[in-house]
Amino acid sequence: MFQIGAPQMFAFSPFVDGDIPHYKANYRTQFSALAHPISPKIHILTIRPSADVDPVDSVLLRLEHFYQNNEENLGNFNTTSEPVQVDIQKLFAPFTVLSGEELNLAANKLMQQNIGTLMVHLQPMQIRTFRLQIEAKAAAQ
Repeated sequence: MFQIGAPQMFAFSPFVDGDIPHYKANYRTQFSALAHPISPKIHILTIRPSADVDPVDSVLLRLEHFYQNNEENLGNFNTTSEPVQVDIQKLFAPFTVLSGEELNLAANKLMQQNIGTLMVHLQPMQIRTFRLQIEAKAAAQ
């Protein structure tokens, strides 16, 4: 997800009968938890249920800006070392982010309670950790 050439996971199941267009019309053949693509400078290091609160309503999210200062002109990205903004509230498709708080890297100490706006800034080589209160969206028909 975060770099070109990264290993991909493929999953298959037996195709019993019918044809491919019928199958594609009746079954979900693709899924992404992201509502839209994120910057190629950002890596989602962690997204998992938060262990210290109700795991149904809370997730731990770590974001990383994995380029360093003065790292320029790599591949097609000519501004790799610039800071990046991420709107956490609009990041995920299957759930709505209601609120969040920033934790330290180990996720065991509160850094900022109720981060208010969920637009976060990441500087080069910065990793930020958040505990997010979420609510599942209704399943698409």
